[in-house]
Amino acid sequence: MSVGGHRDGVVPDGRSPHAGAASWWIYRGTGRPLHDLALADVLPSPPPWRMFGGVPLPANDAPASDDDDKEAARRLGTQFNLSERDVDPHEVDMVNAALYLRRPLLVTGLPGTGKSSLARWLGVHAGFAVIRSDVVRKEHAQLSAADSNSTSARALLYSPEMTEQTYAECLRRAEELVFEGKRVIVDATFREEAQRRQFLDVARQWGLPCGMLLCQAHAAAVRERLVQRKGDASDADWSVYEALAATWEDPGERTQTETRIIDTGLPLDQAGTQAGSVLREWELLD
Repeated sequence: MSVGGHRDGVVPDGRSPHAGAASWWIYRGTGRPLHDLALADVLPSPPPWRMFGGVPLPANDAPASDDDDKEAARRLGTQFNLSERDVDPHEVDMVNAALYLRRPLLVTGLPGTGKSSLARWLGVHAGFAVIRSDVVRKEHAQLSAADSNSTSARALLYSPEMTEQTYAECLRRAEELVFEGKRVIVDATFREEAQRRQFLDVARQWGLPCGMLLCQAHAAAVRERLVQRKGDASDADWSVYEALAATWEDPGERTQTETRIIDTGLPLDQAGTQAGSVLREWELLD
């Protein structure tokens, strides 16, 4: 899915201007089986909630082992002569992402609660790619850390329009990483329920479950962290924390089931261990 226009490399009618398939694709959309690929060698074991009770195909319906074109014609009809140039590459992307069953992870919470520290910890210890909204916001606005300190720059950076663009850019980057077969953390405040639902709903469209870790810590600990913060991508101080806390929207009915609270007032390794238990529950860690 793209935000604000068609995806790079895909023209408006959904066809790719470039021939060839991505190297990580298993499903190609041509109707022809890949006999040189053993799925068990490239796919992780399915989690328990994705187990199916079906049985193998009967022998007379099994794919042919020596004649791809004849098998494709049998299943699709003689008029189907599909190649990788003919299929919608974005649809094939989504099918393959579902095959790999990678799960986007949202790390949320108010400024100073430790969500970015937890996201970095999970990036190192659990192999996630981390997208931090504070960094994305300034990159998208093309502002350096020094430039962002002026009153006018902050008014631009934290306007509703820039916030919306920042979340859209985080979603775009998450899409790219997921379709490369990577596990992704989006580290952002997600103050509004609509922001959380947007990411969760898009993940469902991709065929991927998505979980949300809500970081919480006592206000005194948060205040101390914000006072001590220096040279960070985030510009939030105690006044920003109070303003966001006053307008914070609790997870609603649609997001509660996919949300777990992490006590980030604990030392980081303990909070990380707590998050790791959640990831095991979600079949993201062994």
